[in-house]
Amino acid sequence: MKTKGIAGLVFNKKIQTFLVATVIMLGILSTGTSTDVGSIQVWAASSITESRHQLDSYADVYELVMDSVVSINTTSEVMQQETGFFYPFGGMTPSQPNTPRSPREVRGAGSGIIFFEDDYSIYIITNFHVIDNVKSCFISLDDEIQVPARYIGGDAFNDIAIIAVYKSDMEDAGIDTYQIAIYGSSDEMRMGDQVMAVGNALGDGKTVTLGIISAKNKQITIDSNSYTVLQTDAAINRGNSGGPLVNMRGEVIGINVAKLSSSSVEGMGFAIPTDVIINIAEEIMEKGTIIRPFLGISGATLTFEEDDDNEFDLVLPETGVYVDGVMQEPHWKYSAYLFYWLLFPALYRSAVLQKANQLKY
Repeated sequence: MKTKGIAGLVFNKKIQTFLVATVIMLGILSTGTSTDVGSIQVWAASSITESRHQLDSYADVYELVMDSVVSINTTSEVMQQETGFFYPFGGMTPSQPNTPRSPREVRGAGSGIIFFEDDYSIYIITNFHVIDNVKSCFISLDDEIQVPARYIGGDAFNDIAIIAVYKSDMEDAGIDTYQIAIYGSSDEMRMGDQVMAVGNALGDGKTVTLGIISAKNKQITIDSNSYTVLQTDAAINRGNSGGPLVNMRGEVIGINVAKLSSSSVEGMGFAIPTDVIINIAEEIMEKGTIIRPFLGISGATLTFEEDDDNEFDLVLPETGVYVDGVMQEPHWKYSAYLFYWLLFPALYRSAVLQKANQLKY
């Protein structure tokens, strides 16, 4: 019995040593490193991956992200054509083009992700189309208490916008539970990896749907704007826009933006990858928008083929651009003439001059 007792003691010491080493190791892994980019603390993707492991239950995944997701409810005004009436002695009819128009209030729904905070506000990233031209905007963490939000900035081309909520308004509403979302690397996702879409589907409150990554670097066009997106078969419905697409570690790897609606198509939802979102969000926080160069001119492609219908026979260099129009702002007028002289210095013929003189500013 004594020998067994000594053996048990030795074994217990080994267990203690193993447990101490394990605790130290877990402490190292759970200590994330962050990189200060501008005013936003962005978690390094490597530390995120190390600090979170694959979870066993979908409910565990949702619990990690639920306090980072908000429901967005908006109101906007649209002009509605009055139907009019038939009067026996004349008056409005539905077909008359000058029938008065009256404003009508329309309610909208979307989702957002808490991604940053300072001493006074929490900042929420969403889709630009969710809050575009809205009259009022409220967010909710529990789908009951509504808190007013304000617009910080956005970019319609990338369909990304940032809104903010004052912490004092949240305290007045009795809300003290929220968390900053953890972002993972969308580039590390593989086709077939499981994902979860969270959002305010149909404006009825937070819902969770499950799917996989169906495709990466998918090219889609929405309202003439091109996007490179993740494709998923997780159900994405109206109101999910702006909500997160998360991996099985509870990390946000995309923002749900659209789905393909067709009677012949099923399970094609799309999300903007986080590796794209981070840079856009930083610039919007700093400047309020994404600044892009703009010349203020419209150009035309000219060929060297003879055309008897042309009034002028232009002699042009092999490279260059023909300025066909100038924007209405007066300062573009001078830019246009400058481009003419730079591109056609020696071959500036009367036809080009005549065209330039005809431009209206």
